[in-house]
Amino acid sequence: MPKTCISCGLPHYAKGFCKLHYRMPSQINPKPIVRKSPIVKKAVVVNAAVSPTKRKAIAPVSKKKLKELQIYRKNRDEYFKQNPVCEFPGCTCRDITLHHMRGRIGALLTDVMNFKSLCLEHHEFVELNPEEAKRLDLSRERLSI
Repeated sequence: MPKTCISCGLPHYAKGFCKLHYRMPSQINPKPIVRKSPIVKKAVVVNAAVSPTKRKAIAPVSKKKLKELQIYRKNRDEYFKQNPVCEFPGCTCRDITLHHMRGRIGALLTDVMNFKSLCLEHHEFVELNPEEAKRLDLSRERLSI
């Protein structure tokens, strides 16, 4: 015998409710429902007004990652003060972005040895032409140490 909703008898979805009644506010059906339980063979009072518990929202960024990002921002700003011009050979643009030569995963996010300041045009060039960027020492192999 399939499980059914305690409010309307439709197929069971979660926590005893069908898809229609699962997320309904408790004011819609405040009176209790008496059903005969097939297992216990006696009447059971079920309060249909009880809605599922409120869930706590998941933080978009963990506390550990927030600390890493604070360190990263501090390192990035210091690097920009020391290197205010695009590091692409022959470019003198001062409108720069930060390029991570080996990526940003783990400790590489805050490793200043892998930073390069590039203008937006050259940053895009480096991302689209990885072999040429390695030849110009603007990018490194991501898997090598």
